Amino acid sequence: MALKEKYGRQVEFIVADVDDPQGNTLAAEFQVDAIPNFRFIDAKGNVVQSYTGVTTQKTLEKYIQQLLRDK
Repeated sequence: MALKEKYGRQVEFIVADVDDPQGNTLAAEFQVDAIPNFRFIDAKGNVVQSYTGVTTQKTLEKYIQQLLRDK
């Protein structure tokens, strides 16, 4: 994933595999009801943005940059 390579030192990327019990638990915790599903969480643990559905790398990068600006 190019975004992980670009921003991996600034943000943490977590992938939850809903077919895995641990990933399924995480998905339930964040009330994921469709995939793909993206949650952008600030340093305090607050979900500041969420996005459900197919998207582009450019859109995801916009959300990451916003998260970093609001740090």
